[in-house]
Amino acid sequence: MEIKKPEYIVTIAEERSVTRAAARLYLTRPALSHYLLALESELGAPLFRRTRSGLEPTELGEAYIRGAQRVLDAVRQTQKELDDINGCVSGTLRIGITLGSGAMMFNSIFPKFHERYPGFDIRLLEGNSRELEQSLLRGSIDFAVMGRATELDDLEYISFCKTEIFLLLPRGHRLSHLAAPPGQPRTSLDLRELRDDAFILLHPDTVVGGISERCFRRYGFVPRRILECSLNNMAYNMVKAGLGPAFVIGSQIAARDDLPCFSLDPREYWWISVAHRHGTRFSLAERYFQQLVREYYDSNLPFSYGL
Repeated sequence: MEIKKPEYIVTIAEERSVTRAAARLYLTRPALSHYLLALESELGAPLFRRTRSGLEPTELGEAYIRGAQRVLDAVRQTQKELDDINGCVSGTLRIGITLGSGAMMFNSIFPKFHERYPGFDIRLLEGNSRELEQSLLRGSIDFAVMGRATELDDLEYISFCKTEIFLLLPRGHRLSHLAAPPGQPRTSLDLRELRDDAFILLHPDTVVGGISERCFRRYGFVPRRILECSLNNMAYNMVKAGLGPAFVIGSQIAARDDLPCFSLDPREYWWISVAHRHGTRFSLAERYFQQLVREYYDSNLPFSYGL
């Protein structure tokens, strides 16, 4: 089995399109189509079927993709070992980060990483936590820096900081007097008291959005929404503007404790983690990048705690 063909087929499966896969692989569409047709001819059956949503693997295609991912994983792990022996002069980091806070983190630490490892090529994937977990499972990235509240059995998580998730109310809200004074332990609030409010909600595929959905199910109602977004900072600013309540991570409010703030019951936490597949070998460069991530969040999450 040639090394190129597995990568090509896995990329087609991820993109669900020969055209998009060709662009990602820096190939022409006809060239990639030729590889696919030649491989299907060699195997004696198609690897993909065309659907309304794009290309989907056939049963043969799924089996080939599973084997191809194992081949690519073995090649990448071997390359990391060779890079370390070679002193990490060059190599590739395939990293996932979250939108918003993840991008801010990367902007802060990348200059330090590049200073030590100037020959490294960075392949950066941005998305919400659920998208990053799926990319890890597919083998598109080697590790992701992300928040988590739960764990998938197929992944491992190196967790090193946590911040509590709070319910915020606008100033002047009819229930704002129930919030604890600044500096005092947070009180909790029965969400049913907010049944008639319109919420600023984070997208369900985000960690905080998933937690808020669980809270509403526990209290037995579906909230009205005034806005759905993916960024904690945006949710905070909408509450500050008086638009409605929202769930946000504590790091958004620690330095500006000026809104009525409540703990959840039971309390919920958002953990900064490096997620990766079982058995992933980290190169010296990857371990240095993760060290910079830890240092960044230890310094920039006022409500964080080292594990």
